[in-house]
Amino acid sequence: MIAVSAVAGLVWQSLQRQKAQEDEFLWRLVQRWEAMDMRERRSRVAAHLLVEPHNFRETIDVLNFLELLGYFVHSGTVSEAGAWTHLSTSAVGYWWAAEDEIAWQRSEDPTVFTELKRLVDRYDAVESKQRNRIAGLRPFLPIETYEQRRAASEEWPPQKLGKWSPDRIKDFLENEKELSPESISGRSRAAGT
Repeated sequence: MIAVSAVAGLVWQSLQRQKAQEDEFLWRLVQRWEAMDMRERRSRVAAHLLVEPHNFRETIDVLNFLELLGYFVHSGTVSEAGAWTHLSTSAVGYWWAAEDEIAWQRSEDPTVFTELKRLVDRYDAVESKQRNRIAGLRPFLPIETYEQRRAASEEWPPQKLGKWSPDRIKDFLENEKELSPESISGRSRAAGT
């Protein structure tokens, strides 16, 4: 009995250590994504995509980072839930913003951005699952809230989120463009800091 308890304890410790390493790795990815040089790059890429969305050279660094994130999620190095929480809007936003260029690149080489594609599809499934979970709370929501949500969409909750609208893509890129140091320091001065 003692041996079984000891083995169970060792397995539990190993799982805890693995989870801590996974969280540490995810945190390092998020820190890299939010680092000033990456924020500057994302700002430039977003500004570029707003004007000329068909220039692969300008978007490659950002898309490669997100491709790497997709690989880490697929390999289990980073948890899907953690990556979804911290980076899903960015991954999905850049996927749709650079959609035409990515499609052209994939027509030339179908292996390009396979991990990013898989990641975006997984995020779509996670988001739908979250919405379905919320819809499952129907008895706990005020009836008018549920009815408003249902009336706003033929299918509530949607099974798949699908492609972003041009307005949503533009809003996403405008927000990313605001990551430049100039706009950050301008906001700080405007806020009086």
